[in-house]
Amino acid sequence: MPNSNGKGSDEHKIQFGSLTLGPNAKSVNIEEIQLIGVIADKNGQPSQETIGFLDSSIVYPIFSHSSRIKGLEWKSLKIWLHDSTGQIDYRFYPEQVPSVNNIDLIIKSRNPISTLRAIYILDNHLEGSEYKFWRQSAETIFQELFQHFVAPPDLTKVKRSLFSGPLKRLVEKDRFANIKRDLHFDTLIIQVD
Repeated sequence: MPNSNGKGSDEHKIQFGSLTLGPNAKSVNIEEIQLIGVIADKNGQPSQETIGFLDSSIVYPIFSHSSRIKGLEWKSLKIWLHDSTGQIDYRFYPEQVPSVNNIDLIIKSRNPISTLRAIYILDNHLEGSEYKFWRQSAETIFQELFQHFVAPPDLTKVKRSLFSGPLKRLVEKDRFANIKRDLHFDTLIIQVD
């Protein structure tokens, strides 16, 4: 098993699993979203905090934005949590990470402080108006995800006088702040079916 730097030590094991979530509303076309590369415990289960973070930052926004697009016929999504720096040993992922090439759609973050840097949507071999609708839908749905990956400053490492009052309360209110600061991925690779 890889350790946190992906070198494969037997100490401090990290296990990767997958997590499949469905929508909370019946008006959504997408039936399920599978996240691959979720950090899990030795029994293959992610923590409730991890599930909560992934649900609020990836899954819920996708279901919410996709339900507003008339005519969208996507049924399921597979999303690989990918580290573009090469720190993760992907041999321990439950499924192989697909390779990305120049025909795939890339959406780069417009937010310079987002810890999520890019989203790749694997090409579905569509053409003409079908491709245009698919691309516009993907850009509309996935561009919104970057805002959910802005990590607030660590108050223990910042001059206390800089963060007081309402700003301090806002930073303290982010229950996923530690996860956002220490993500094991910076890219999503998405397969739309």
